[in-house]
Amino acid sequence: MLAVGVLHTFLPTKLLIGPAWLLLAIEAVFLLPIVFTLLTKKGSSDALQGK
Repeated sequence: MLAVGVLHTFLPTKLLIGPAWLLLAIEAVFLLPIVFTLLTKKGSSDALQGK
């Protein structure tokens, strides 16, 4: 995701789709559940493996 942010920063304006904040919003939608899971320690490897 960091690579996408860097690429978005260096692309010319003609190649960008949508407003500048759109990429940040999409990344936040994907990152917030991951961070929440890691911080609450509910994402143990057993739970991820379906045990």
